[in-house]
Amino acid sequence: MKVLNLLGTQPMAYLNHNQPVVQYDLRLSRPGRYVLLLNYFTPEPTTTTNVVLEGREKGRAILYNCQYSTVYRQVVTDLRGRVGIFYFDTQQLHQS
Repeated sequence: MKVLNLLGTQPMAYLNHNQPVVQYDLRLSRPGRYVLLLNYFTPEPTTTTNVVLEGREKGRAILYNCQYSTVYRQVVTDLRGRVGIFYFDTQQLHQS
C-alpha cells in the first residue's frame, strides 16, 4: 500500500470483514516474559475494533480509528484489562 511507504513502515497484515484473522511467527531472543505491542494503521474510517489473542495465554487489544500520518501502537492486555505479561518458553512462537 502506498500509505505504508509514506509512513516509512514495514508491511502489515490487512484485517477487515473479509479477513478477520491473522497468524504470525515470531523469533524471540530468549524464552521469558514479554509485553506485546501491536503496530497498526487504519487506512479507511472504521469503528473501534477488539483484537483477541488466543494461545496458551489469552489477551486482547482495542484498536482505535487511526488515519493520521503515523502508525499507532496498542499494548495487549490480559483478560482483566491490565498490561499483559506473557510467558513464552521457547524462542520460536506461532500465534493466531
